[in-house]
Amino acid sequence: MSSRRILILGRPKSGKLSLVKALTSTLPSGLTHEDTSHAGLTHSIALNTRYYSTEAGIWIDEIPVDTETWLNEYLSAEAVPVFQSLAAVILTLNPSSSEYNEDLELLRRLIERGEDLEWDGIGLVVGKENSSQSVSIANLCDEMAFEYIDISKSGDNEYGGTSPNITAKDVEKLGKARVLEVLHTCDWSSAPDDTDSLGSLQDGEIDFELNAFDEDEENKEKGSEKDVEYMERMMAMLLNARGIIHSESSLKVEIGQEMSLEERKRLARRTVETVAKMS
Repeated sequence: MSSRRILILGRPKSGKLSLVKALTSTLPSGLTHEDTSHAGLTHSIALNTRYYSTEAGIWIDEIPVDTETWLNEYLSAEAVPVFQSLAAVILTLNPSSSEYNEDLELLRRLIERGEDLEWDGIGLVVGKENSSQSVSIANLCDEMAFEYIDISKSGDNEYGGTSPNITAKDVEKLGKARVLEVLHTCDWSSAPDDTDSLGSLQDGEIDFELNAFDEDEENKEKGSEKDVEYMERMMAMLLNARGIIHSESSLKVEIGQEMSLEERKRLARRTVETVAKMS
């Protein structure tokens, strides 16, 4: 199995699981009911071409209401090993949503961060045409240099046909077949061994995060809640990037509905110790 991953991200009801089902014919485990958050779910996909066959992991994340805090986690220094483990980032969009402009901007900033890190992955936008709005999304993607794929389409694009001047190289697939075609072009060799970045997290950042649990009494509850949520999410990202944790045991934000804050602190500490032993 490749050590590199596909990150599929999008708003609730934007088609994340529909895309996974279209690409793999199955759904991730861990979906206990229809209201289950998709953040942290994992799956895998078999990629087969004439030249290679591999299995790649899929990590699903959900864009929350607080987009700035969510984005800053991906842009942080701690998340560099996560970013470098990705071969592709796919944004799913609901063409009828009023938030697609903001979501495209989030993807732009993620890809911009990747360029700063000399990331060699691919950014892609996938939607499902259900209104004339999808046309403007395609235009916006063109302006931002993103490829937009309408997952509801199939066959070949307008460059195909029966003209004798048309060759196989001139024909571009549509829909699911095009998404797979793009994924086949990704580099599925081992992700960079970014031990320096991980070491920084183990030493300074982990000490900082653990010490943050011991703040003054006045800010204890609020600060601890925020720190634990950040820790849960960052550790889940790192462990998923290393292929160590699966969806059934992923540290997801909704875990707070099942555990007290003190229990979550203890779990976060144990997870930090796990990450610290990975180098």
